Amino acid sequence: MKETGKHFESGQFDGWELHEIEEKLMSLAQVIYAHQPLALAAHAQWSEYDKFKANSSRAKYLSSPYKALFHEITRLMYHVGRNWQNPQSVDFIFDGQGDIGEEAASWYSEIKAAFPPDARPLFGRTPGFEDDLLVLALQAADMFAWFQRRRICQPVTRPGWVKIEELITNGFAGGSEIGSDGFEKAAVDFEKVAKLREQATS
Repeated sequence: MKETGKHFESGQFDGWELHEIEEKLMSLAQVIYAHQPLALAAHAQWSEYDKFKANSSRAKYLSSPYKALFHEITRLMYHVGRNWQNPQSVDFIFDGQGDIGEEAASWYSEIKAAFPPDARPLFGRTPGFEDDLLVLALQAADMFAWFQRRRICQPVTRPGWVKIEELITNGFAGGSEIGSDGFEKAAVDFEKVAKLREQATS
């Protein structure tokens, strides 16, 4: 299927012509490229999460696939960050209009506790919320995520969009797909955290 303006219906580009969308995306991509942000990505299939839930005795520790995806993003952050000469803490900022961000904020302390002590300097403040209409970094993350989804499901072919994708993924540092075994590994970590907290309160 060719790229059309219909990909953006009901979004911020509703009513725009395709060439107008491309021009706007290119201008945003050039800003992203100029700042060279480091990008990480994780994705999963719902069918793999359903398989995990149906077969794992630890399913109660992973109430949502997004919890495992957040865990995976922090794992990638740890893997990349521990090789930095000057490790810097990472603050997670979520779109204030999304429900998943609120859930992720509630999981944060649990996810942080699942990592070894040397990972702690990489964890910043409790996740915050901003308006993606006002914060350019959130717009950049949305744009990166959109192209990542297309790369997995249906790669872009329009030359201008291929160039846009090249610009915004220049700082791509790593990504992974979580299968049922990946959900199980995350659940093992959360089970350990839960048991440690039970021991601490008993």
